[in-house]
Amino acid sequence: MSSSTANPINGSHVLVYTIPHSGHLIPFLDLTHRLLNRGLTVTVLVTPKELPLLQSLISTHSSSYLKPLVVPIPEIPPSSPLGPFRTLNAMREHHEPALIKWFKSQATVTPPVVAIISDFMLEWTQDLAGRVGVKRILFSTSGACDLSFSFALWKYLPKNPNDDDDSWPVSFPNLPNSPIYPWWQICPFYRGGKEGDPIWEFCRNIHLANMASWGIVFNSFAKLENLGLDHLKGELGHDRMWAVGPLLPERDNRDAVFNRGGTSSLPHQQVMTWLDSRQDDSVVYVCFGTCATLTSAQMEVLTAALEESQVHFILCAREVPEGFDERVGDRGLVIRGWAPQVAILNHGAGSAGQYIRVGEETRAIPKPAELARLFVKSLGGINGPERLQAQEMSRAMLEAVAQGGSSDKDLDELVIRLNELSNSK
Repeated sequence: MSSSTANPINGSHVLVYTIPHSGHLIPFLDLTHRLLNRGLTVTVLVTPKELPLLQSLISTHSSSYLKPLVVPIPEIPPSSPLGPFRTLNAMREHHEPALIKWFKSQATVTPPVVAIISDFMLEWTQDLAGRVGVKRILFSTSGACDLSFSFALWKYLPKNPNDDDDSWPVSFPNLPNSPIYPWWQICPFYRGGKEGDPIWEFCRNIHLANMASWGIVFNSFAKLENLGLDHLKGELGHDRMWAVGPLLPERDNRDAVFNRGGTSSLPHQQVMTWLDSRQDDSVVYVCFGTCATLTSAQMEVLTAALEESQVHFILCAREVPEGFDERVGDRGLVIRGWAPQVAILNHGAGSAGQYIRVGEETRAIPKPAELARLFVKSLGGINGPERLQAQEMSRAMLEAVAQGGSSDKDLDELVIRLNELSNSK
């Protein structure tokens, strides 16, 4: 079996369910595409708001095997003891009854539903899976090392004996390389609450349920994650873990490459034309994802550093200081809204996959001059250790997702295990 499979080979059916954020939904749809290519039937739960993102898959795959399950957008209460997690709670209240009804409707349908592949944040699907008689598979859109840390935090519950000491070191001796972090770098929902608090208990329940899942799929690859994968297999007591990533669209599928998220202030043609006019390894790409929002003070420092550095750059931001666009002129490109990130990172003008990390030892905002020096440094040293390591990981990633690579094999193994569940029904 391989990713080039065009026609169904075996019979099993899975439900795919994630939260309505592009950073989660897009890799879930990429995973769905690969499962469909390997002969599975896949039902994808979406609301009308996310349905347009499914259109590319709908146009590619037969309706006999790709089945949208459209449910209403949940009503979010204006306030709740769960605070920022009230959306997740509303999803359960509105979607769980619809899912139970759907599972009942599938009881005599072939192929049988054997698993729910669900998001990290949808821990209640672990209980649901048990009630409807299927397995729950956690899909982690990040990596095994990150998940190992989260599990260890909420399982072993380290304490800070001095509430006034934000620098108190928190050690995790059971994790690979035994990392140590200052208290202020620990998850704010953990250190800001205590046992019995609704939000604290909600977060802990998420992690405990995820640890109990039947299997875990990672949007990562083995060479990058071997330490984390081996640790989790020992910690959780099973080997049902599959590193199948990074899940990316085929490069020749322009619609999948450029239309993977929300709306943008710039058409992708303009972005690519701007990149084409730059030399290789000459552009810094600055992006903080769909969830992080910089404070006005942080944005002032960042934009001042980009101005001072004189580097060519692409900055993804909702808002920038007034006059910034005019001051940097054609040297910089500000994208407000969704950016065609895959296409940008694939372009030769990018800085070869290097990452800038600053201010890790302090919560103080770095000075613009310090950040500017780092921007300049990131474009230099073609044979520097960071650049060479990035190039090595890039080659390893391409090998992993190629036919016969580790991620390709893990996808095949995942499908085999799902089909075994189908055969046992």
